Amino acid sequence: RPDADFTAIDLRFTDGTAAAALKAMGICNITPMKGDQGVAGALDLAPGQPMNSVMWLRMHTADPTQGRMPKLASYVVDTDGAQLVSDWITSIKSCP
Repeated sequence: RPDADFTAIDLRFTDGTAAAALKAMGICNITPMKGDQGVAGALDLAPGQPMNSVMWLRMHTADPTQGRMPKLASYVVDTDGAQLVSDWITSIKSCP
């Protein structure tokens, strides 16, 4: 969200092309601002590599004090949602 703490990241859905939308998100091959979730060299989104992508790693962290995403109202990993994100990251071959 543009009114959130991290205005450089925008994960909202857009009607643009996939490449334009990914570029506008500000996450592809970007060093995370709040840690690497214990994976050295992890990026916000590492093309084709969910296990090196902080957004995927945060979805697999059940503890909200350890960078859980989503941060609120969730203490259980959403395996279906995490798989969708994993598939999406795996489908990305490079950053636009």
